This record gives sequence, structure tokens and C-alpha cells, in this order.
Amino acid sequence: MNAIYKFELTINGVTSQCYPIYKDSLEKEYSKESGQEFFRARLTGSLTFEAADYDSIVNAAFDTRFGLEIFMSSDAGATWTSYWKGKFYKTDCTFNGDAKTVEVKPEVDDAYAKVLDGMEHEFDLIKLAPVIREVDADKRPLIQVYVPGDSVIGCFMGGMWWEQECTPESDTDILTESGDGKPNFERTYYKYLVELDNVPEGCPKVFMTNDPIYINNVRTIVKDGWTLQTGYPAISPNPGQPTFLTRNSDGAQWRGDIPSGLLPVTLTLHPVSGTPASGDIELNAHRLDVLSRILCDVDDINGQSTYQIGSDDIVPDNRNYRRVVGFVSNSIVISEEFSTTPTRWGLYEPGIYYAEPPALGSPEFFPIARSAWGDFSLWFTYSGWIAAERNFEIAASKEFALRHAYPLASVLSVLLNEMGTGLTFGETAQYSEFLYDIDNSVRNYNYQILVTPKSNVISSGYDTPAQKAPITLKEVLDMLRSCYRLCWFIDGSKFRLEHISYFMRGGSYSAIPEIGVNLTTMILRRNGKSWDFGQSKFEFNKMATEGRYQFGWMDEVTEFFNGFPIEINSGFVNKESVNEVIVTNFTSDIDYILLNPSQINEDGFVLLAPVLYQGRLKLPYVNYAVNGNPHWLQNGFAAFCMLAEYYLYDMPAPDCEMNGEPLTVFGTKRLRTSKVKFPCPADPNLQKLIQTSLGSGQIEKLSINLCSRIGTAQLLYDTE
Repeated sequence: MNAIYKFELTINGVTSQCYPIYKDSLEKEYSKESGQEFFRARLTGSLTFEAADYDSIVNAAFDTRFGLEIFMSSDAGATWTSYWKGKFYKTDCTFNGDAKTVEVKPEVDDAYAKVLDGMEHEFDLIKLAPVIREVDADKRPLIQVYVPGDSVIGCFMGGMWWEQECTPESDTDILTESGDGKPNFERTYYKYLVELDNVPEGCPKVFMTNDPIYINNVRTIVKDGWTLQTGYPAISPNPGQPTFLTRNSDGAQWRGDIPSGLLPVTLTLHPVSGTPASGDIELNAHRLDVLSRILCDVDDINGQSTYQIGSDDIVPDNRNYRRVVGFVSNSIVISEEFSTTPTRWGLYEPGIYYAEPPALGSPEFFPIARSAWGDFSLWFTYSGWIAAERNFEIAASKEFALRHAYPLASVLSVLLNEMGTGLTFGETAQYSEFLYDIDNSVRNYNYQILVTPKSNVISSGYDTPAQKAPITLKEVLDMLRSCYRLCWFIDGSKFRLEHISYFMRGGSYSAIPEIGVNLTTMILRRNGKSWDFGQSKFEFNKMATEGRYQFGWMDEVTEFFNGFPIEINSGFVNKESVNEVIVTNFTSDIDYILLNPSQINEDGFVLLAPVLYQGRLKLPYVNYAVNGNPHWLQNGFAAFCMLAEYYLYDMPAPDCEMNGEPLTVFGTKRLRTSKVKFPCPADPNLQKLIQTSLGSGQIEKLSINLCSRIGTAQLLYDTE
């Protein structure tokens, strides 16, 4: 039987049947909310009320909210089901006093309205009283490497590296004083350097030795066909023992008189007459010291006592770390490597760039004291002791509890409740298969998601937790979309979250997509052909597709927490276009926060991804290896080097790489599109796919004519 409809109008809580006039072209149009995967239904045409209905509307108060509900019956009125709900105000109407008619196009009034209306309303999460859980974390030891006089200090932890501003101190003797309140650096590395300027072509700009120069003995250094001779006897500076620079190939020689026997020494080398030498050369001799220490929060490390950090330490804010001890290793490398190809390490001179030292095996090098670089560069490497590093970290780590962390489910639940949505959210697969089904095929790791106000981590030994934590539902949902590619929708009274691949597979994580309507098996009676016959025309969306995805957080974090850009290798994409994913109001690098508290904005939240360990929630260490080099990331499941894998289900093209390594892409964006028409005696399940001769199409938009019950769907198919 043909569908019939009845309309009810609610004014000031009183509901009565009404009789609007509408055209045969009136349609119910389902379309996705911008940037979302759920559908909302709108009426494409207007309704005209007359007679008593006109009087009811025109006589109501100006600010009256009019509710309209459409009911549908497919059995000649024996039973009725609610088909569409809308609302309007007088400001939406066109009144005709002569004809006594009012024309209006009502707005949809569905379960999404309250959520969308309150999406950006700010609430104090603490006052909403979500569930509180403790999460155990570690204060890990930090290696700090410093070159006296520099304004930054190199920080190294678990295979990670960053630089931190400090108060410059040039006196090595002061820096290497040990004891409570002292800097407690150890001299890890040193070189005696002679740097030359205005040199002839082919002459090295730097000579270096481990032996003291200008101290009691003559030093001879041979390099690249040149010989530098420095020093003097123990008695006194002696013009009979000057400094010589000799070009070995032809005997060209330069000479300079020693002004002092103490470093640093600056002098001018003049050409020696009778040799092919020409032009003055400027010489600077000095000692380069590299110092290092361990920052920690334990009283001893494997039996070695640590010392109290001084209040006037060169690192201004160590509020989360109380102890320090000197550290010596063979982890410093000096390099004279350069490249004509641009590198990330900066320009040496026009067309020439600093390069990492040659690798023996597969060590990873990290720069130190870049402001001191000249004709050489300095590097730190874990190579040689990386295997023992984890044992050392364990011994020097101090566990502490983040006592006020809020589970994601509770955060969403209290926000939805405070907004008056009538929706629920819980920690079961009924609300999110991705989050709470341990057998989910997309989420390969069994961690939980919690948040805590950032101030609770910035001051890890707090006595009083954060007293205020402003947040909006939009901020939480944007974070979930950016980090996990989760999209929300409403299922009855449930607020649900699923991964983007769930929608691409027709509302399922199964390898076999869910089909709701199969047009290849629906037969048109008048000609005996399937409903998809003659509807195989398609085209491609010419949307601007980004050639790169790159990630970031609210605050500065270490490299692996920002992750690496995903590069899309396809001629179809726009290489200059970047999809920049920035997670606002959240950060996740807990180690960086603990060690750089003054550099962290106290507003916002820390995203935590702990696992259940011995009955307690614990932030795990995730080993993210690059070229065989391990990087131990605390809270690593909340780092974009790991989170990036959730993007591999709807990439612009299948050929992608990250950090120079190819990626396995599980799905690509659907850019092939077509329109089909088919009968809709009942509205189809919009999440499920529609099968046609072109394949399994995902519904992008669907319009259903209320009179003919013919639907027109815009479908998206796999590009290839």
C-alpha cells in the first residue's frame, strides 16, 4: 500500500493534529553533518498552514516554539510510526493575512540537536564529578649534556632528544663541582682545537688533538697534506719555538709568534719568506669541553649516591626533579662531515650543510651545542650502551601516582548529562566497539584512555589537585577524531564512537561489508530488469587531496610524540597541500612535561593511555624502533608515531610512506561517485552500503519523496 502521513503540531505543550498543504515534490533529505559521519534528515520543501492551523500559529506568543511531528502509515492508517520531527518559530514563517495562510520550512528537531547546540558550551569538569582513577607513571632519569658557555643544554632520554634553555656558565671548574647544591657535571669529552680563518684553498679549517697544546711540549698535527706545529718548551714563551703551518706538497709555510702559553690563544700566521706562502692566516686555539650529568628523583642509582639540585642551577625550573649526579660515557662524537644536499641540521656555508657523522653499525646521532658549531659539529649517540640503558633507567626511575585521572567514558557521560541530552555513554562495546571490544580488528593494543588536568602533571608532587578544569564536548570529540579517527553518532539513547573504517564497511568492522540494499537483486516488474540497470554512470570527485599529513599537540613535545609526516606518493594529490592535524587543548608527552614544566601551558589536559598492570593502571613504555634504534616512549600509545596507524584506513592513495618507510594502507578515500534511484517503502539503514553493479556504495546523501517513496542516493565507491 502507498504510504500516508498525518501531522501533529505542538504549541505550548498542547498537541493536536494539523493539516498542512505541501507539494508532491516534498522530500525527506538525509545528509551528513559537515565533517561528520552521521546523517540528519531535513524537509526540502515548505508546508502551508491555513484555517484553524493558521489561527493557532498567528495567535501564539512571539517567542513560541512550534513542534511538528510527521507520522507515516503503510497499512491504510491501521498503525502509525513517527517519521520526522521538526520545529519552527514565527521568525521562520511567511504570513499572508488576506489568504489566512502561513508558509514555513521547519528545521529538523532530532536527538542531535541538543548535542550540537551545546557542543561548545564550556563546563568545569571537576565540578561535574567524573569517576577518578589513579595512574602510575615514572620520573625517568635524564642525561643532560652541556658545552660551557652555551645557552641551551641537550636532554636525552629513552632514545629521545630535545634542547632546553639554560643560564650560560663558561667556567668548567664551577660546573664540575660536586655535592649538594652544586652543578655536578662530569667532563665527558674534550678536544684541543686549532681553528684557522682566511686559509688557502685545500687547507683544513680545524686541527684537533687529545693532547694539550701550548703546554710544555711541541705538538705536531698532520691533516690532509698539511702540518700544524704548535707549542713551546717549559721555560717560557720563546720566539724560537713559534707556531708553523706547512703545506707539505710544496713547503709553503706560515709562522706566528705565541702571545701566551695559556688557552685560549689567538695569533696571526704570516707567510715565511722564501716559501710559496702568501696572505695572513688567523689562528684560534682553545679547549672544547663537553660535560654531562644525570637528572633524577632518587637518592642513589645502583649504590651511587646522588646530590640535591641547587636552587641556582643553570636549568631554571627543576621542580619535579630533586637529585643530580655526574655522568661519564663515550657517547660524544665530533664530526667534520658536510653535505651539498640540504639536511635538517642547518647551513654551514652557502650550499654546504652540516651532516651526521658516518655511522658504524646503525647508531643514531643527536646534535648538541649547535650554537658552538663552526667548522665541525658535535653529536651525542646512545650507541655502545643502549642495551644497558633500559636497566639503568629502571634503576634511576621513581614511580609516582597521578591521583586524579578521569576515564574517557566518565568524561563523556557527565558532559552529556550536564548538557541535558538524555544520552548515555559507557565502557562497553555497545557504545564503542573500537574502544571496548578487545577483539577489535583496528585497535591492536589493549590500553585505556583517560585525561587529567595538565597542572596535575606539571607539578607531579602536588598536595592539592587542579581546582578547575574547563572543557567542552567539542574539544574532547575533536581530540578523539584527530588521535584515533573516531566519529560519533547517536544510536537510540546511546552516544557512540567508532573508527572511520566502521562507517566505510557499512557499520561493521568485518572484512565483509554490511549491505543494506542490493539493487542488483531488486527487480523492476514492468521490464524484469534489476533496479540498478541503466544506473552505472559514475565520475570522480575532483576534491583537493592533500599530499602530506602532519601532526602536533597543544604544547611542544618530543619528536616521536609529534610523529612523522605521512607522505602520499601519487600524481593525483596536491603535493603542496598539507593536512595539519593539531590536537587543541591536549598534550601527551608526560616526560617532556615533567622536565620542562615552565614551558607548558597550564590550561588543558594530558591524554593518558595506560594499561592494566598487576591490578593498577600504569603508563607503559612503547619501544618505537627506527633503523634498529630503540626509542622507549612512556605513554607511547598516545604518541603520534603510534596513532598515525589509525589514519591508514582512508588515505588519499595507497602508496604512502612515513619517515622514509613504506606504509601498509588498509583503505583509501572513496572518490568515485554515482547517483541511483530505487523504491524506499521504508527508510533504509543509512550506515549500511548499497550494492550496485559498480560495487558497494557508501551513502553520502539520500532524498526520499514522501509521495512516490522513490529514493535518490548519492553513493561513494572505492576509487579503484
